[in-house]
Amino acid sequence: MGAMKMTRALLFVVTGLAVAATGSPAFASNPCIAAAMANLKLTSYETTMTTIHAGGSSVSTVDIQKPDRIHVVNPGSEMIAVGHQTWMKMNGSGWKAYPHMDLGSLASMDPTTFMNKHKSDVTCVDAGPGLLHGQPAHVFKSSATNPRTGVVHATIYQMSDGYVHHMDIVDSKGTTLSFAMSRFNAVNISPP
Repeated sequence: MGAMKMTRALLFVVTGLAVAATGSPAFASNPCIAAAMANLKLTSYETTMTTIHAGGSSVSTVDIQKPDRIHVVNPGSEMIAVGHQTWMKMNGSGWKAYPHMDLGSLASMDPTTFMNKHKSDVTCVDAGPGLLHGQPAHVFKSSATNPRTGVVHATIYQMSDGYVHHMDIVDSKGTTLSFAMSRFNAVNISPP
C-alpha cells in the first residue's frame, strides 16, 4: 500500500472518530464521542499502522502536528509535508520537493467535510472494560457499511489517560489495520 493510500486510510479512521466528537447530528448518540474528544485536543501524535492482508504485511508510521505538518514513513518511501510544501524520498534517494502538492492541509482538514464525502452507516457500542497489552482500557466496538468497501469492524481502546491508544480494523476482505497511537503532544515535524 502506497504512502498516499495509507495516509488516506489513517485519516479516514481518525476523522471518523473526529466527526463523532464534533456532535454531527448523524453521530449525536454515538458512544464513541467521549473517546474521540480527548484525541481531538491533541496538538500532535504518532500513529504506527500495521496492515495485514493475504499478500503479507507492512508497517508504516504517520506523525501529525497540527495545524499543517505530516510525516509518513513507509517501507521504501518517506514524505514530509509542512504547510503548502511537500518533500518525498523514495528507496533511499535524496529528498525531492513537490511545491504544488499541498498535503500539510490534511493535518487540519474539517472532518465533517471528509466524512460527508465518504458517508457510511456507522454504529458504535460501548463494550466496557478490557485490556490492551495487559493494561486496563475502555473498549468500544464499531461497524461501518460502505458500498465500496463492505462492512468494516473496529475495536477501539481508550486508556486511563483518556486518549484512544489503539484501534484494530478488519474489512470485509479480511485485511486488518492496526493503529497504535503514541507520543501525544510530543511530535515535532521539521522540513528535511
